[in-house]
Amino acid sequence: MNTMGKLMPHETTLSNMSVDEILMEALRHERTLMAFYNEAMQQVGPDARLLMAHLHAQHGERIVQLEKLLEEISDLRELAAPIAD
Repeated sequence: MNTMGKLMPHETTLSNMSVDEILMEALRHERTLMAFYNEAMQQVGPDARLLMAHLHAQHGERIVQLEKLLEEISDLRELAAPIAD
C-alpha cells in the first residue's frame, strides 16, 4: 500500500526528489511524531506514559540517524567533487 500521499500531501513524489529532500522530509515527519508523543506523554495515564516516552525516544534516535546521514552525504559530495572536475 502506498502511503506517500498521506505523508506528503503535496504533489512531490519520491521519483523527483533528491536524497537530501527525502531525508529532510523524513526528518520533518520524525520531528512531528516526536512532538506528538511528547504532548501525549503529558495527557495520558502512567501506564501509557511509559509507552509514549519510549516512542518519543525512538523518534529522537531516528532524528539523530537522519541528521548523520545528511552529514555523510554532504561529506561524500565534497570528496567526489574534485573527481568530477
